[in-house]
Amino acid sequence: MKKIICLLFAVSFLCVLCSSCTFTVWRRIDRPIPSPSRPSAQVSSQMPGESFVSEGSPETAQPVTIPTVKFENDMFEITPDEFRRYFNQLLPSYKNPLGEFIEDRYSSFDTNLSSFEVSVDLNLKVILYCDKKTDYIQAVVFELDTDNAYWITYHHYVEALIGLLDSQNTDYYELSDLLGLADEGLIEPMAVYNADGSRIYLYQCDPESCLGSLGFTSASWIEKQWEQAENEEVPSSYEEPDIYEIGVDLPAGEYVLIQDDADQSGYFSVTYSAPGSGGATFANGVVLNRSIVTVKDYFYLTTERCTIYPIEEAPAVDTSSGVLSSGMYLVGTDIPAGTYTLRPAEGKTGLVSIESDSLHRLNSVLDTQRFDSETSVTVEDGQYLTLTTAQLILS
Repeated sequence: MKKIICLLFAVSFLCVLCSSCTFTVWRRIDRPIPSPSRPSAQVSSQMPGESFVSEGSPETAQPVTIPTVKFENDMFEITPDEFRRYFNQLLPSYKNPLGEFIEDRYSSFDTNLSSFEVSVDLNLKVILYCDKKTDYIQAVVFELDTDNAYWITYHHYVEALIGLLDSQNTDYYELSDLLGLADEGLIEPMAVYNADGSRIYLYQCDPESCLGSLGFTSASWIEKQWEQAENEEVPSSYEEPDIYEIGVDLPAGEYVLIQDDADQSGYFSVTYSAPGSGGATFANGVVLNRSIVTVKDYFYLTTERCTIYPIEEAPAVDTSSGVLSSGMYLVGTDIPAGTYTLRPAEGKTGLVSIESDSLHRLNSVLDTQRFDSETSVTVEDGQYLTLTTAQLILS
């Protein structure tokens, strides 16, 4: 199951490449496509590699060179830091710029890749999958909470991606029509647009999951990923995950997940249908020490390397050391409300997240903070506090 889950991203892309998938949309536009207009970013008519973007007001604007990004060996020859810098220069000044990308060590589906992500706001997340040797970008993915936001609201971010990485300068509005973004949901389950024969856009959105994913990557690289996945053998130590149908195997409610092996993180996912049936994922996450999740009737809960307890029967949090490590805690039950000191793990960047519930949805997040030195956080009863590579000082 772990291997399957880790390869979902690659499989999703491959599914739309198969002619046997009758729901796939694959279109190629061979006529010239006009470039999208960008209200506050004026791009002069220069030769490739000599585009200039003006930022700020006309009085203070300074020309900034936007390079032509090479695309070789199925990779965009640009690092996450360079991507952020140039991407932000292509955004209108009134849009939230991308912050610093943070590596997510648990979400990459390929051992040769690193995963970096940054949240634009509570609705939109940008994820980069990069080659570990060069840090060059292999794929870019936008994830949008379509329950609270529309793609058109974030069209400037897609246009910035197009302006930076798409040599065809695909028109956003035509791309939106082809992929179903304009309808805020797909007529078909998946849609793909072949940008230039080697690079593809793919969009997936399940109305029930309320999460739309727009990706831009190499078609041939995805094919290689699929071939590699087909040839991999399941290790002899592989353990089947625990799968619960909510309302049948477990009652709906709130559960605590406790990590079984201190050397290996746990994992959980909540899906609309049985795992492996092609249903959408409602939520998922890594279990570091402990996590909390709420599940509803007719959903499926899958857990790996962790033990599940009804929240009222879960082992109490051990506070005897005066320090809490990575994990998810319910304020008012596991720790009292108040203001606490936080410290990052040695040599790490700490992450703290405050959520209103344990559904693990983007719209549940009240606040997030990354920190490299000691900081503080204030929490109230009923909130959920999640620590990653960090410590909370109780005394």
